[in-house]
Amino acid sequence: MSQVAVEELEDRAASLGSIAGSVSGNNVRSVLGDLPAKIGELGGDAEAIEDLRISCTRTAEATETAASDGLSSAASELEAAWTGSAASSAVGAITKQRSALLQDSELFTRAAGVLSSLSTNLASAKEDHTAILDNVADLAARAADVPDDDEEALHEFAVATRRVATAAATLLTALAQENRAAAAELRSISLGGDDVVALTPDGRESLEDILNRYQVAASEYELVDFPPPELVDVINPILERLGFSVPSSKWTQEELDLFLQLRPDEMYTWYRLQQEAYVVSEQQFGDPDNTTHNHVDAFRHAYWNARMTQEFGAEWSEAFATAHERKPENGRYPEAMDLYNNERGREIGTSNPNASPEQIASQVRQSVDQGDMVVISQDGRLAYSDQVGHGGTTTLDDYDESEVDRGGFVPDTDGVRPDRSGLNPWA
Repeated sequence: MSQVAVEELEDRAASLGSIAGSVSGNNVRSVLGDLPAKIGELGGDAEAIEDLRISCTRTAEATETAASDGLSSAASELEAAWTGSAASSAVGAITKQRSALLQDSELFTRAAGVLSSLSTNLASAKEDHTAILDNVADLAARAADVPDDDEEALHEFAVATRRVATAAATLLTALAQENRAAAAELRSISLGGDDVVALTPDGRESLEDILNRYQVAASEYELVDFPPPELVDVINPILERLGFSVPSSKWTQEELDLFLQLRPDEMYTWYRLQQEAYVVSEQQFGDPDNTTHNHVDAFRHAYWNARMTQEFGAEWSEAFATAHERKPENGRYPEAMDLYNNERGREIGTSNPNASPEQIASQVRQSVDQGDMVVISQDGRLAYSDQVGHGGTTTLDDYDESEVDRGGFVPDTDGVRPDRSGLNPWA
């Protein structure tokens, strides 16, 4: 059943709850007349769902047979007839394919189990639904014969109507919950069996879409040490007098090219904003032990992008922050998290170009608290920042993404320059 149908079931259940609370001897006959339409139809075809279950079961069995018998036999025969590095590579490819087929078989088996429950629950719900409608029809027929002045009898019919309306509301609510859970499970299976995202709250952008859309291709160049370590040893004693230091770190060539567009005074501003983002984010959350994949991380990225947008414009800030994420070791989840939160920060910076750092921090913190950012939950799923408590995110040590499946989007930064409008004397 689709998400729209689930929401319709929930809306009908809420309406029936209101009806149950308002029915009385004075309006019971009109309520009984309207009740069948309020309850509505269930929709869905339990037999068709059962047919899908059978198909999934057969596919799972056929896939497992192909992997266990066909490919295992092929690998054994190949090893017996062929030796050397090429043979080992071929056997390895067959073994990998066998493993993939077995995983597919497990996914089809899981889908069959979900469809089995869905079919059984729908068939049972339809029986209950028919019984409730029959009960309503019986009550309406008998209530029609009650005299208007028989208040006691009408009151008894009102009590019975409240019960049947409540039963219908309970039925629809339970079915909606079952269908929502089944849809989430089938969605997980379609993504390869991993519960990659939390359940998206109503009215918000799909977390699955965020995970898939906010990806960028890895840099085609090797990472660069910047500033060069030998230069850092010279400049840091000077910079420490100004209250900060510059560590040598790994940069992508793309972000370095963008950084070198800045004038020396702008480079100083950029480093000051970077340190400011770290300090302010930790101040906001009480100097936490963990600052990765969580609300501190989300705040830091959004604040950093908001402040860069104020200083250098949204276009250059987007190009630089995106280039920063093109490191080859980035995983899908932290990459989607950072790119999404970066964008939210730039929106705040664009909307508040003249705001003070304190005002920007307040805006970003509010966005984190009300769920405008995304984090990675303790069980490794992408989630909105209000779906997970501050202690409920994953830690760097616990987080593991063994297979990095990045998007192929390559940003075009040709012609992108920092915004220097109105700046003097170097504009």
